[in-house]
Amino acid sequence: MPARARVPLSERSTVFAVMCAVLLAVFNQLSGINVIMYYAADDLPAAGASADASMLQAVAVGATNMVFTIVAMFFIDRLGRKTLLLTGAVGMRFRWRALGCTTCAGLDDAPGRLFVVAHRVFAFSQGAVIWVFPRWIFPNKVRAKARRWAPSPTGS
Repeated sequence: MPARARVPLSERSTVFAVMCAVLLAVFNQLSGINVIMYYAADDLPAAGASADASMLQAVAVGATNMVFTIVAMFFIDRLGRKTLLLTGAVGMRFRWRALGCTTCAGLDDAPGRLFVVAHRVFAFSQGAVIWVFPRWIFPNKVRAKARRWAPSPTGS
């Protein structure tokens, strides 16, 4: 059996690809989507929604995540990863702005609806691309080794 060649992760193109993948995962986590998923039932009553409505909206957030991630799987190659990432970044920016404005204005039911809309945008764009991007960006000779580092900021 021939000895296995060492795969250099220190090449300039490989380092750039690893940094892009890791930074994408970091920004994915910094978008705040996990706060919406895990704490919606607690945050929505604080934003003015009733306890019953907040539980229903928390379920809606989870169902929305599943449905729109599946839909994104069918569109990711047609629309392109870059298009989905840019659409998601713009959508998340407007989502946070709208969420802040409605919370400050004291609109009772709007934050729950915006949580669901935010999850649609996220699941259709960044939520789906984060798992495809590392497999696509790395050169074949370092793909297996480099893929270990890409999802590390997501806790995977």
